[in-house]
Formats: sequence, C-alpha cells, structure tokens
Amino acid sequence: MKVTRRQAEILELIGSGLSDKEVGHKLGVSQSTIRTHLKRLYRQHGVHSRAEAVVEWFAEKDR
Repeated sequence: MKVTRRQAEILELIGSGLSDKEVGHKLGVSQSTIRTHLKRLYRQHGVHSRAEAVVEWFAEKDR
C-alpha cells in the first residue's frame, strides 16, 4: 500500500487509537482535513473503512 508521508502519519495515529479530531489536533489541521485525507486514501486503495485501511497499512508495513 503506497501512501504519502501525511497519510502514513494519519494511519499510524489512527492505528494507535486516536479519533479524527485528536489526529487533527496532533498534526495541526482540522478534523475535516483528516477526513478528506482518509476519503482519498479509501478511494486510492479500495478500502471502505478506517479499520480496513489501518489493517492493510500495518500488514504492508510488516512485510
């Protein structure tokens, strides 16, 4: 799963259990911006949920 550096940051933070709002606060962007990044990620990689995106990210990362 190829992702941008920002998408990787978001996936790491979501994987650690943070909400969109918490991720946005940590990265200095709005919750809406996080949701936009996630929607693009879903579309690019054919996933349908944050859980599915995180599982695929960590599975690829561990290879």
